[in-house]
Amino acid sequence: MKAYRITARLFALPLCLMLCGCKNLTVGRNELSQLVFPNVSAVDKGSEGVTITLASEKDSQGDIGGKSSGEGGTSAQQNENIIQATGKTIMEANRSVAAFSNKDLHWGQNEYIIVGEEAARQNLSKYLEFLIRDHENRLTVAVIIAKGVSGSEIVYAMNGSKGGVAAKLEELFENKGELSLAEKTDLRTLFNTLDSKNTASVIPAVSLTDKPGQNTESAGGQSAQNEKLLEMKGFAVIKDEQMLGYVENNMALAYSIIKNSVSSSLIVIEDMTGNEVSLEIINTRAENSVTFTDGLPSIKIKVTVEFNIGEMTGKADIFDKKNTDYLEQQMNAAITDALEQVIAYGQDNNADFFGFSEMIFRKHPVKYEKIKDRWQEIFPDMQFSVEVKSVANRSYNIKTPLRNWEAEKQ
Repeated sequence: MKAYRITARLFALPLCLMLCGCKNLTVGRNELSQLVFPNVSAVDKGSEGVTITLASEKDSQGDIGGKSSGEGGTSAQQNENIIQATGKTIMEANRSVAAFSNKDLHWGQNEYIIVGEEAARQNLSKYLEFLIRDHENRLTVAVIIAKGVSGSEIVYAMNGSKGGVAAKLEELFENKGELSLAEKTDLRTLFNTLDSKNTASVIPAVSLTDKPGQNTESAGGQSAQNEKLLEMKGFAVIKDEQMLGYVENNMALAYSIIKNSVSSSLIVIEDMTGNEVSLEIINTRAENSVTFTDGLPSIKIKVTVEFNIGEMTGKADIFDKKNTDYLEQQMNAAITDALEQVIAYGQDNNADFFGFSEMIFRKHPVKYEKIKDRWQEIFPDMQFSVEVKSVANRSYNIKTPLRNWEAEKQ
């Protein structure tokens, strides 16, 4: 029994030594009340290397401290708390927040990363490496490119809007189905394409635009500070860690068609009388097939488009076979042209942002092994063929145009 007691005391002694004292030896462990959780972070090229701008909800975070001006730190007085910091790296900028804020940063609730255009053109991996590596940040965070502006400009411009910048970005993506010109790209997906030898990356792009109906000059003749709106601008294309340019409008739609991610969209064409007709795309389906000739691949893209006639500007009745056949031909031509343009853009820049190399690997893994090391030589000259078949479905509430009798008199 005596030996048992001695053994128990020997085991208890180290435990008591570990639990004694009040000092917390773990750096970075804080109470929730001492943390600030940004939901949007902007990353830009800065004077010292990197500038980060972080927005968090004001009502849940309270005052986070910070300076009122300058690059050291800013605390906005509107819908969100905004702090800004600079450093040679993002990690240094992240740590420097402690110099002027009474709370520490925690990235666990971050929803969006906005990368400024200048940073994206320089080296995207440089500005995202910390956010991919850090254990606090989630890999499901959406990445966005700020077209023509810095990421911080978007954060500050949207701070006065209802819900702040996170709410505005979410609204854009929720409404993307109206035109199908954008799709979220998360950090996990971006990491895989940035690390790929043969696949380029696409990231949705947004820009700032003036709210319609505002005066551009104040009473004194000076430029007025107009309210800004966020606008979706298609996709930014990334090759070898650097942004090449943008795929917008019908080219962005064509990319979405190839990826089978179209919810709805709109094409405006002319009917046989020269009047404009709005055709609402309600469904698309792309079948991408691969054939090999002398060991080299070629790809055929076969697309089916279903559309409704949503608006007419003429008076003539176009709801007969001759006219609907013409509308289908016009739709075929518009979609074919857009597909050929976006494929040419990718080949001209030797940027396979469509994922064709991955498609060939999945369908023909043995043959792909023989060409994967030469993909950068093969892709720019690879043969593509496009086939589009459009089908007109319906015309909604009316079958004939308003005042159709005027055209019948002529």
